Amino acid sequence: MSEFEPIEMIGKGTFGRVWLVRHIPTSRFMALKVLNKEVIVKNRQVTQVIREKDTLIECTNCPFIVNMVGHFQDAESLYIAME
Repeated sequence: MSEFEPIEMIGKGTFGRVWLVRHIPTSRFMALKVLNKEVIVKNRQVTQVIREKDTLIECTNCPFIVNMVGHFQDAESLYIAME
């Protein structure tokens, strides 16, 4: 997260939030989906979140789906960075 500067929250859902961020090393703007691990496990959505990540990886460069730039996690959250 230290490489991202949050600009504004652009979405909110059951499992987390989506932020407009600036990637500091490249100055590139992107959406960063931040998912709370505890809420995902509590709602038994682990498989669905893994499937979402895998689908985004498989659909790279599809003209109808926003491209995933990367994904990572820390102790509390999962992060999916998208164009």
